[in-house]
This record gives sequence, structure tokens and C-alpha cells, in this order.
Amino acid sequence: MDEAYLLDETHMQRHLITQVELSDLVRDLYLSKQQAEILGSRLKQWHLLDGHTKVTLYRKRNKNLMKYFTVDGLICSCTDINGLMCDLGVNYYFDDWRLLIDSSKTNLKAVLLHNLNYLPYVPVAHAVGMKETWDNVVNH
Repeated sequence: MDEAYLLDETHMQRHLITQVELSDLVRDLYLSKQQAEILGSRLKQWHLLDGHTKVTLYRKRNKNLMKYFTVDGLICSCTDINGLMCDLGVNYYFDDWRLLIDSSKTNLKAVLLHNLNYLPYVPVAHAVGMKETWDNVVNH
């Protein structure tokens, strides 16, 4: 093997992943809570995490946002969009967003979409077992 490709082990440094880096990775890969915890657990098992990095942080990552939602029967919906956006760190201007309501055979969901697509969508309502009908949309 060519000597130019051999690594000098005395100059190699292991990079340990910090909490911020792990959170960025989880966000960039759109991982669910369970997937994020599995990834963190594996990285910890392989001794690749910084000593202060918590793997279980993702179990309750939505806990601080739950205060903006209520559940009424089959529907979970946002009751304070301004507060939700503030907690997400987004300057919310009503005219910059549009509402998208989508349904399938098994669920109904509503999300806010940024008009210029600079920001990710924000879920504001979800219902399992409810179809998109005018009565369902207006009554809730």
C-alpha cells in the first residue's frame, strides 16, 4: 500500500458527538423519537458520544409544545398558533402562511405551509379515523 494513504495514529483525534450535533443530525434526517433514541443508543454503545450527551432527551422533545394543543374526541388541534410559533422560534405573520388540509382513508391532518417555503410546515391538527368533509372541517 502507498505510504501516502497510511494514517499516523499519533495525530488522529476521535471526535465525540455533542448534544447539539446529535440534535442537528436527528433534525436533518427527520428521525422520529424512537429512531433518534436508537441512533443515540448505538452511538453511545460505540463510544462516539460526548459524556454530556443525553440519548433519552428525544422521548419528551414535544412536551413543551403540548400546552398549545387540545384533544376533543378524534381531533387533536392547536389552540394557540402564535404561542406555538414563538416556542418554535418563528416570527409568525398570518399573511406569510397558508393552511393545507389533507386526508386519506384513515386520517385527516391540517398543516401550515410557509408561502415562500423558507420554513418547514407546522402541523396544527390531526384526526385518526375521520375523513375530510365540510362538516368535519367546519364543526371543529
